[in-house]
Amino acid sequence: MTNKDFFKACLVNEMEATANVIAALNSDKLDYRPHPTNRSAHEIAKHIIAHA
Repeated sequence: MTNKDFFKACLVNEMEATANVIAALNSDKLDYRPHPTNRSAHEIAKHIIAHA
């Protein structure tokens, strides 16, 4: 396996894992934030999707 193949496989695995986590978010709890200064779950998901 070449370095390129290795990194491509890692990227595919990470993108699949990220998609699974975002799909598992509970839609009625997207406004959850652990602390008032933190982003909400919805804001974090949007941030991740925008940079994927």
